[in-house]
Amino acid sequence: MDPYGFINETQSLSISIDSSEDLAVEIVKILLKHTSTNDRMREALYVALENSNGHKIACRIMKIIELLEDGITQDEILRIRQATHKNPWVKDAYTVKDFLERVNVSIPLNEAPF
Repeated sequence: MDPYGFINETQSLSISIDSSEDLAVEIVKILLKHTSTNDRMREALYVALENSNGHKIACRIMKIIELLEDGITQDEILRIRQATHKNPWVKDAYTVKDFLERVNVSIPLNEAPF
């Protein structure tokens, strides 16, 4: 019997098992595609970015966030900006800096919804 639910579309991944990071990214992409897991996975990405404990980790998470198919909302952009003020690892992550420069966030910090 074929699996049912969100996994029925993806019964296997064509990826080298030597690369656990690539495997993790593919799993995150699958979870983001399905309506029953999208919101929780999306929230998990932002929480992971906000709590990252290294530049490399923050950069990797930001790269995944930029892949979000339905785009990044203004509130999420402000959340990323807020993370740069609370977490020095996020602040100094080049992918976060590049993203914020591209979206040209100019809203003062005291107007952020946090």
